Amino acid sequence: MATRQLIEYIRGQLKSAITKEDLRRTLVASGWREGDVDEAYFAADEEQKEPPKPPEEKSSELRENINIVESGIFKNPFRLLKEAFEYYKKRAFTLIGISLVPFVIAFAFIAIGAIAILLLSFLSAGAGIFIAGSIFALVVAFIITLLIFGIWAQAALFMGIVASDENIGIRESFRRARGKILSMYWVMILSIFIFIGGFVLLIIPALIFATWFSFAIFVFFAEGTRGLDALLKSKEYVRGRFWGVLGRIVFMFTLFMMVVYAPLIVFGFETEEGGLLFSGVISSPLVGSILTNIFSFILGPLFSLYYFVLYRNLKALKGEFVYVASRRARVNFSLVGALGVVAPLIVVAGLMFSFAGVFPDWFNSLKEKKGSEETIKMPALFNARNRGFDAQRKAGIVNITIALESYYIENSFYPESLDQLVPGHSTSVPTDPVTGTPYDYSRVNNGAGYWVCATLAGGQEYCKDK
Repeated sequence: MATRQLIEYIRGQLKSAITKEDLRRTLVASGWREGDVDEAYFAADEEQKEPPKPPEEKSSELRENINIVESGIFKNPFRLLKEAFEYYKKRAFTLIGISLVPFVIAFAFIAIGAIAILLLSFLSAGAGIFIAGSIFALVVAFIITLLIFGIWAQAALFMGIVASDENIGIRESFRRARGKILSMYWVMILSIFIFIGGFVLLIIPALIFATWFSFAIFVFFAEGTRGLDALLKSKEYVRGRFWGVLGRIVFMFTLFMMVVYAPLIVFGFETEEGGLLFSGVISSPLVGSILTNIFSFILGPLFSLYYFVLYRNLKALKGEFVYVASRRARVNFSLVGALGVVAPLIVVAGLMFSFAGVFPDWFNSLKEKKGSEETIKMPALFNARNRGFDAQRKAGIVNITIALESYYIENSFYPESLDQLVPGHSTSVPTDPVTGTPYDYSRVNNGAGYWVCATLAGGQEYCKDK
């Protein structure tokens, strides 16, 4: 509905240099419906010939929406939490209901099946095998149903949050989310792999990536930007406000954990083996565990709403813009994601080599004597070991290039030596896994470029340059 305040706001803005189309896009991006904006434009045009009416008191909703457009203020965490809680009070029933849907459907399904099996057991004598098979099939169907609707409900929850101003219900949230499930999970998978790759580059890059890409899922649902583009646009929103964003995220995360896990402090908690680890004020770990799960379930949407409000604030501060990711950014983060895929394989290979060192007799049993000499019949193992070392060398070069790019973004030039990357961009300088020496590095073009190389097992040079 086009309110009087919105009409007056449009009339005032149109007196400045802003065009109708730019103002329309800004209002829609701030949460106003397109129909309401069009209606307000029409009313503003009709009233141009009439004398202006005295201003009315602005509603809280309009103050909030116009504030997002006009203020240009990076809101503090307490204000963000207040706004998120206002949304939560209006949307809690819908958002919690969305989360409950998978469980309701799955339990209804299993209840109907259990009744059917019970009836068959009374009607059919000696149907033990049939009953056992039916129960197994029912359990499998329960798990599959819970999985399918759980995935769908996760997408519906994000859709319900993004469309909070429209006040859509549970059914509409599921309907709108239906075609976005695969794209949503692709954004999540990319985020996970890049985070793992950042973790391989040590803790600081992982923390940076986690902060940069915190809003990728909202970029996807609110703006329709998919895949790696959603991650890179989220990074663009954070640009220039990294520490402020990180501080606001840490604030909410800490508060959430304190509230959710407070019952464990009161009632105590146990180890996985059932031993009492902390007695608490009232020693009842089962009650503490149940309350913790309930609090987490109920307050989870509030945590997501806080992220959404922070995303909207960053988007308003950034203003309307068309973001096209550079080829360098795409290549760099694709390499980090690839590293996140390869890293677990490298860990497995490392465990295998460690196993070889712990159990040398097992590997020695693969030797065969030929005359008085021992000929080792293990060329494949040695080749695999060299390939493993080469993989570590290549990963080290990729780690260095990522740290160098991070240094360049901050300083607009590359460092004179790799030691300058520590500690701001890497906790340590990667070295050759066999010799322990640093990789060859040189800065060129007065800091505008570089090359870095590693010598592989076969003597070849593996290099990256810019």
